[in-house]
Amino acid sequence: MSIKEMQINLKEKNNFAKNISMGDFSQKISISTKKDLLAQTMNEIVDTLNEIVKQANSISLGNYSINIQPRSEKDTIRIALQKMVKTLREVDEVTKQIAKGDFMTEIVPKSEKDVLSISLNKMIKSLRDTKRENYLQNIMKTGQNILNEKMRGDLDVFSISKNVITYLSKFLDAKVGVFYLYKNKKLELINSYAFVNRKSIKNKFEIGEGLVGQCALEKKIITVNNLPKDYMFVQSALGNAVPSYIIVVPILFEKEIKGVMEFGIFRELQTYDIEFLNSISENIGIVLNSSQSRNKMQKLLEERKTASEILQTQQEELETTNEELETQTSKLQKREEKLKNQQIELEKVNRELLEKTNSLEKQKDEISNKNKEIAQKIVEIKKSSQYKSEFLANMSHELRTPLNSLLILSESLSENKEKNLLNSQKESAEIIHKSGKDLLILINDILDLSKIEAGKMTVNLEKLPLREIIDNIISSFHHNIKSKNLNFKLNIEKNVPHFLKTDVQKLGQIIKNLLSNSLKFTSEGEISLNVYCVNSEIEFKNTNLKKDKVLAISVKDTGIGIHKDKQKEIFEAFLQADGTISRKFGGTGLGLSISKELTKLLGGEIFLESKIGEGSTFTIYFPYEENNLKLEKTEKTFIFDKKIIKKDNNISKETKNILLIEDNKNLIVSIKTLFRNENINIIAVTNGNEALQLLRDENNFDCVILDIGLPDISGIDMLRLLYKYKTKKMPPIIIYTGKEPSKKEYKDLKKYVHSIVVKDLNSDKLLLKNTNFILNKMEKKFFKKNDVFFEKKILIVDDDMRNIFALSKILRDKNMKVVKSMSGISALKILENEKDIDLILMDIMMPKMNGYETIQKIRNNLDLKEIPIIALTAKAMKEDKEKCLSVANAYISKPINMKNLFDTMKNLL
Repeated sequence: MSIKEMQINLKEKNNFAKNISMGDFSQKISISTKKDLLAQTMNEIVDTLNEIVKQANSISLGNYSINIQPRSEKDTIRIALQKMVKTLREVDEVTKQIAKGDFMTEIVPKSEKDVLSISLNKMIKSLRDTKRENYLQNIMKTGQNILNEKMRGDLDVFSISKNVITYLSKFLDAKVGVFYLYKNKKLELINSYAFVNRKSIKNKFEIGEGLVGQCALEKKIITVNNLPKDYMFVQSALGNAVPSYIIVVPILFEKEIKGVMEFGIFRELQTYDIEFLNSISENIGIVLNSSQSRNKMQKLLEERKTASEILQTQQEELETTNEELETQTSKLQKREEKLKNQQIELEKVNRELLEKTNSLEKQKDEISNKNKEIAQKIVEIKKSSQYKSEFLANMSHELRTPLNSLLILSESLSENKEKNLLNSQKESAEIIHKSGKDLLILINDILDLSKIEAGKMTVNLEKLPLREIIDNIISSFHHNIKSKNLNFKLNIEKNVPHFLKTDVQKLGQIIKNLLSNSLKFTSEGEISLNVYCVNSEIEFKNTNLKKDKVLAISVKDTGIGIHKDKQKEIFEAFLQADGTISRKFGGTGLGLSISKELTKLLGGEIFLESKIGEGSTFTIYFPYEENNLKLEKTEKTFIFDKKIIKKDNNISKETKNILLIEDNKNLIVSIKTLFRNENINIIAVTNGNEALQLLRDENNFDCVILDIGLPDISGIDMLRLLYKYKTKKMPPIIIYTGKEPSKKEYKDLKKYVHSIVVKDLNSDKLLLKNTNFILNKMEKKFFKKNDVFFEKKILIVDDDMRNIFALSKILRDKNMKVVKSMSGISALKILENEKDIDLILMDIMMPKMNGYETIQKIRNNLDLKEIPIIALTAKAMKEDKEKCLSVANAYISKPINMKNLFDTMKNLL
């Protein structure tokens, strides 16, 4: 090739290169020879560039699926194009996700200059925020709408607060919520959601007090986290937990506080929570205010309606009144004319009345003078009654004092302990003693009648089994009935009350008087005692006697009878059916009079039915209290015989006290009946606690009978308590149970008790045998080691030498030393010199210094004040006994019952 050809070829290639540089890839260079490698290379470049342009055009048309393969690592154009396609594909993928509504996808920018990725990410964030804002706005609108629905209608404040706090707690996902209403200048809790009220949490707050009060003061929402452990609990069946956040929301109406809500939340609080609560606060305030206003309006409407009704009524009344006034005005005009006529007549009547008034004034003065005279006589009668009572007391003393010596000495002589009296002398002493006792009964009857007449007889009510009362009375008459060869029948009708609440001593005295009367006037035949409830038509004078609750006790005999003319007289004091000097039967005539007055005192009446030659029936009727226990019908004929009436000599003649702990009332009666002839006093209680109290406080029992099946405490528990806290020596205990104890129970019981008796057919005999054994064993041990009277020095103070002589003889027979004194002054001197006096028997009625004054001086002496003193007096009035017991340790009336005296001395020594 020539140089010219080369120049032409190069020029052509240069132009071709310029076209390529200008972006024209449409032409190719011609190849002159196969060896023209430059031309071939330049054409390949054009082909490559055209391919790249084609791919770029395809990308520009939105085809990002084109596959660009770099030809080498140095193929920078294809590598760049490949990266661009990848970027565009990522952008396309993100835009597709955005189109689907997914605003969570983002593009990672390739560099800080990757404007497309950065802008696209900003757009995604903007769309995401817009979507979230729309979502929250939608939730808030929905929440507001539902809340408004909950508050819609004529609801009261309580219902509104309940609906609001329940819905908002669920909406906010709060686990506890509280609603406080502002009233009376305080925020008061009226409703809650899942709230546990505790003593430490207040239900009322002042403005500015605590978070609730501060929220009301600031009128802004308050949020708090990191709460103390004891602030507010969320409680479930599995335990308690403290919320993570507390939000306190004010409820406002026209910038005035209406209430406060408080929520406990476990999740983190968000801005939209605050916004939502701010948005609803005013709505709630509006609804609350509307409800309160509606409530006020309702009250005002009701008040107005009531006032309107009252006004209407008053208007009607006024109209009626006006009509009546018009009618009355007309009548008044007519009356006025009549009054003028009556005026003239009244003046005449007034003159007559004036004369009568003067006459009445004179009569009034006369009545006043008579009333003064009556009042003076009442005072004189009271003084007379007082003098009579004092006279009776003094007469009692004067009669009982010589009788005291007579009874003591005659009883001592009749016992003939020294065996130096003839039988006739012993019999004479017995007659003297019996006559003295008869005289004492007469004195007592006269005193009883005097007490009744003076109104000083009192009633002492106690509740005892009726059968026990009757049996005690019958037992005292067996000797007299037997001696007259009379039959005696006891009839107790069915449904008679088991227990009787009355004055047992006075009831016994009435029945004894009636039995004594029948014995006196019955020489052959029989005497019967009948007890029944009244069911017939009987006319009672006493209105307190109701026919369905009246008990009758009658004494019927086959004696001489009483004439009809004498049947009223025999109830008068000192009167008898036969009061002549030739009368056959003795007596004072006081017994029936006393019986009549005592029956009245018990609220009853006494009736008599009698025919001459056929006998008499005395019946007393008196009220009783209703109870569930009734006696079975009893008909029994008594043939008194020594074998029947003889008491068991296995136990002491002195009365023993047994505590019976048993809840079965029928069994209590049975056990008392079992021991009724044993000189045993049964004190029964029906529960363990009462028994424990008795045994701890008193414990003067000789034996205890215990049922282990008590209602309030088991027997073994009771025994353990007794021995755990015992302060005194425990009496022997017998278990009396209907249940056979197990081996373990038997072993436990034997630690504390003397014996165990299981209730069966023969258990009553075994119980009686075990009790007698225990009491005998105790008594022998007692008398062997404890002769309390031996060589005791007793000071007798009495101004009557007869009493001193009689008492000294009896006390010396008991191995006691006796020091005598006939006055209080002498007794004080003896006590100064003899420091070993063990007990004082003090007569009350003494000259110069009486017994009360003497005892008072002894008590004022520190060295003598502990000496036991027994007051002896022949005065029988109640106030005398009370006065004696106020200074002395014990009181015994004259004539002295020696058994009572020795029992009292034994207790004091």
